[in-house]
Amino acid sequence: MAAHTRYSRNVKITPSTTAFSPPLERIYVGVTGDLLVETRAGVEIFFENIAVGFHDIQAAKVLATSDGSPTELTTATALIGIY
Repeated sequence: MAAHTRYSRNVKITPSTTAFSPPLERIYVGVTGDLLVETRAGVEIFFENIAVGFHDIQAAKVLATSDGSPTELTTATALIGIY
């Protein structure tokens, strides 16, 4: 019997200004780096040097760069969004 999981979909993430619908529940980081996300409430959060692995980050967007700070940009790669 297969194990039950509440997560049913995943998507390869390319940082952009495009919103995910529905918003992501988790993000898998395959290569360490910085990660800039926008929450469901429209707030930008910058994670510096985020480790490889699964992170319980609920995000509406994964941004390439920040409008407010040119030094905040997503450098982490091999990103997978999980719904």
